Formats: sequence, C-alpha cells, structure tokens
Amino acid sequence: MKLSFATAALASLAVVSAAPVVEQRDLTLGAPRITFVDQVASLVPGTTNTWHVNFQGYLTTPVKDTAVSAVFSVLKFLTGGKKSQIAILEERMQWFAMAGIPLSKVTVTLPASAGGNKVTLPGTTDQTGKFETSIDVPVDLAQEPDVTLDYKNVPILPITEQVGGKAYFVQQDGVSVISDVDDTIKISEVNSRTALLRHTFLLPFEPVAGMSAAYNNIKKELTAKNLAPSFHYLSRSPWNLFKGLEKFSRDFAFPAGQWLLRDLSLLDLSALEFLVGGKDYKVERIREHVALFPKRRLIMIGDSTEMDAESYGEIARSNPNNILCIAIRLVTGVDAEEEKGEIAPARFAAAFKGIPTTKWFTFTDAKQLNAADLAAGNCRRG
Repeated sequence: MKLSFATAALASLAVVSAAPVVEQRDLTLGAPRITFVDQVASLVPGTTNTWHVNFQGYLTTPVKDTAVSAVFSVLKFLTGGKKSQIAILEERMQWFAMAGIPLSKVTVTLPASAGGNKVTLPGTTDQTGKFETSIDVPVDLAQEPDVTLDYKNVPILPITEQVGGKAYFVQQDGVSVISDVDDTIKISEVNSRTALLRHTFLLPFEPVAGMSAAYNNIKKELTAKNLAPSFHYLSRSPWNLFKGLEKFSRDFAFPAGQWLLRDLSLLDLSALEFLVGGKDYKVERIREHVALFPKRRLIMIGDSTEMDAESYGEIARSNPNNILCIAIRLVTGVDAEEEKGEIAPARFAAAFKGIPTTKWFTFTDAKQLNAADLAAGNCRRG
C-alpha cells in the first residue's frame, strides 16, 4: 500500500518540477529565484593564470496549483501525521514545486566581494530555466589551497533576490576524489523505495557513519603529498536537492567540492527510475571530468546499491592510467534478497573485469578507507 503511494508521489512529482511550459497549466506563480550549483574552474592551456570558469544554475519561479497540492497530500500520508516530518516536507516541496523561466540572461558580480566586476554570462536560460556556460577569468592563485571563485548574481528584473555561487579551482595535476552520494555518504536506503522516499522528502539528511572523517583524512593525506585534492559529489539526484545536499555536506563537515546533479523536468515521468537508474549518467560525467583534467588521477568511491561498480569499472577500463583506486561500500540491512546479488563476489568480478585487483576493493566500514594508503597509491582495504 505505502509503496504504491510512494510510486505515485514520485511519478506525480516529476510533473510539477521545473515545468518547461508554464502556459499549459493554471498556476499561481511566486517571485523568481535563482540557484547556482557549485562547479569547477580549469586552467586555460598555455596560460599560467587564466582560468576557464564554469557556471551552472536555474532561474525558476515557485508554483502552486492542484497538481502540487495533490503531490503534497500523497507525501503527507507517509508522515503518519508527525509534525516534524510535515515541516520537512513543506520545505522540500518548495524545492520541487517550480517552473523554469526561459530565454533570460544572468549577470553576476565576480568576485563576490566589494569592487567585483559585473559580467553578463553568455547565452540565456533554456525552457527549463537552466543556464550552463563558462567564461575565462585571469586569476593568480599563488598555489593557495582550497581556492574558490565566489560570485553572486546581480538583481536585475525579474530577479530581485541576490544569492551566491562558487567555482572550485582545480589544478591540472593532482588527485580528484569522485564520490557517490546516496548510501555512500548519505543514508538513503535505496533498496527500499518507500524508505528512499522518506529520506528524500520527510527525514533530516543523515550521514553514513565515519565517512566525513574518512574523506577529511583522505584530503589531509593528499594535501600533505602536494597532490592538490579536489572533491566531486556525483549523484543521480535532481538539482532541486542541491541546497539541501550542500547544507548536509557543511553540517557534517564533508570536504567542500563540486556537485554533479541531474535535471528533472516534464520529460522525466519515471521519477523512481530517475533517482535509482542506470550507470550512463555517471559514466558521462566522469568522462567529462577526465577530458577537462586528463592528467589528474582518480579515487572513485561508491556503494553496492546502484551501478557504481559498473560505472567505475567502465571508466577504469577506458582510462587505466588515471585510476588510483576504486572503493565500493557494501550496503546491507535494507533488503536481504536484493542485497544477495548486489554484494556477491561474482557481481564485482564482472564489473571490474580486466581491472587489476590492486585497483579496487570493497568495504563495510568507513574506517577501512585508509587515507595514508590511498594517498600513497596503495589501493587496499584498511
């Protein structure tokens, strides 16, 4: 019964999120808002202080109509009347109940500090309100660690609010930590669709035990070896969750980094599959990273509930010289029958076919991620 409600809720949710054509529905619209999703900047080839800065974000307006109310009612059923969960649901519904504003320009001040330059970004928003563009910026980093370019939008009608964003400067050489999110660093219980729904919309975001400390230790060890670590959080979750996920990462002290999230629009009618589907999206995003930073080596960390092993295996076979280590967290205790196949040795033998066993391992406890070993190039369970 509850699973059918969960399925209906997510399928309906896809219809009310980032709708590309506002005129097709009788909507009550709110004040336009802008969301920047943190990205990266890469050194322009042949230069020493000119950086190619990527911008990604969404210009949207909140909406309220019968479809939004229907989804809220279905999800509210799963709260069992708990006031704390209803309050969380009300907040998170606001992240999804919006329509895109197309054909708009976005102007930013960069850096965000006083005296920054106003720059109108190339291009305009698409039909879902998304903008994805880049500009070249001269910046002297002086080899400072953890340097970011902070910027903020210029309030130009129809946008009246001012929000900030950032791009992380990533050196051409070093180590990139590519991390999955759901059930790797954040408890999601992907193997239970109802539990996944609760963790997404009704419950506070909670970390997987020990993973924040493990990631900070990895960052510390890589920094000590002058390996210029960067962190990239790769998830099939929709961009609508960015603010919540970014706050989650700050609240639990995960290393700051780029967020790679998906678009959700009217075309994504199978929202459950959207959240937990196949590996193509992650493979494409990692390949883009390798193309942008061909000299960097990768530590890729994921879990057994989705297709992380298969995604990382495909990357390792096509880019063997870039792989430092792959670590897969074995998830149990949610659906024993499903987990039998997910954690079976035969599954990993197939996923990592042709890849040396010295390049991957599985783990059950964050303490088994030995930061010193990983930084030294020793890919093994601690």
